[in-house]
Amino acid sequence: DFYFVDGIAAAQVSANGFWGYLDTKGAVVIPFIYKWASPFSNGLAAVQEPGTSWCFINKKGQKISKSYFKVTDFKEGFAKVEAKSTNYENRFGYINTAGEEIIPAVFNKLGEFNNGLVSGEKMKNLNAPNSGRLDSMLLEEYWLDKTGRSYDTTGKQISDEKQIKPWRTSKKYDYCSGKGSLLFTGKEYLYSI
Repeated sequence: DFYFVDGIAAAQVSANGFWGYLDTKGAVVIPFIYKWASPFSNGLAAVQEPGTSWCFINKKGQKISKSYFKVTDFKEGFAKVEAKSTNYENRFGYINTAGEEIIPAVFNKLGEFNNGLVSGEKMKNLNAPNSGRLDSMLLEEYWLDKTGRSYDTTGKQISDEKQIKPWRTSKKYDYCSGKGSLLFTGKEYLYSI
């Protein structure tokens, strides 16, 4: 059985396991080149490209977003995306239905939209680059709207579009053993070795 949305259904070829899309007559409308394919919703579908990347395509099979490590379904015109980072910590952002990053994929944590706003956090290592130390981190907290503008906790806009600013910044310390395993985490602790 196929699940048709607007006359198109995702289907899998049993011989090689690749996914593509068929119309209601069984004709191939988007080639079977994907590792996974989701049903279309509002004219877009999430597909897993060869390898591990995900992107969104339109009903013509055209890629409308850049590739991401993971994507979610669109809700209210926006999808959360997860980008790979060079330091093995993935970063989160949001794209619109045109595939544009309205909130760039630079956040360590990013919530879901609620009443038009989403909370986000960024951690910045204050130690020397490539030191491997995590004992001094800066936590930046954000409230963002669907255009990328920043707000404080009272709802006052504190930045223009695409000028993302934190509403609060605090110093946080994470303590690691000599082998790099996390011992405990906290705020404003003092310690000696």
